[in-house]
Amino acid sequence: MDPLSIIAGIIAIVDSILSTYSAIREIKGLPKAFEEVERNLPLVKETLEIAQRQLYYNTPSDAEKRAIEPVIKACESKLDELNKILTKIQKQKKEDNGETKDWSSLAKFYHKVVVPMGKAHRVEALMSAMMNSLKALAIHQMFKAATQPQIGRLEEAIKALSQVEPSIPDSDFETNGSTVNQTNNDRANGFLCTEGIMHNIVGGNVWKADQNMNFGMDMSKVFSQQ
Repeated sequence: MDPLSIIAGIIAIVDSILSTYSAIREIKGLPKAFEEVERNLPLVKETLEIAQRQLYYNTPSDAEKRAIEPVIKACESKLDELNKILTKIQKQKKEDNGETKDWSSLAKFYHKVVVPMGKAHRVEALMSAMMNSLKALAIHQMFKAATQPQIGRLEEAIKALSQVEPSIPDSDFETNGSTVNQTNNDRANGFLCTEGIMHNIVGGNVWKADQNMNFGMDMSKVFSQQ
């Protein structure tokens, strides 16, 4: 896909995010990370527009297009993810019939959306990753002369995002293994060879460990003795 078209699409995503923020910024207690993300959106749009103009007036070679396309697509991917998460929050707020005035009412929903995907999907992490890609684009020789003032501003913004209080604490992403339920009938034997907890409901034998289990013998011999 042509880089100009991709950048035009990214700018449209930024506009969509800005529109979504108009609906959620009024939420009392909105985490600072959300505010920091919104604060940097104009810088992102401005930098993208500079790159767009450079591409328009300085026709890049096919080799240059191939060089910058992965970076542009990385920006697009992260912003698209961010947009989807913010849109989900906005929709949840609407479903509450406008009664959601405080972040405490939406925090659980945000947690449910993000935690299964991992830390890298917190709004501030997505924005930081996108801005790092945008910085890489800005320092490319094709854009550097025009985007030089942007580079320092992008670096400051990335630093600020790294220092903001996480929208979800790191501890919420830590797991101590998983829970697996297993039902055995007629005194069957059950064991789990990965981390987790196994419950044998009817009867038989249960082996439980907090770490991986390795059996150094033929388990069929153990079972035959029962």
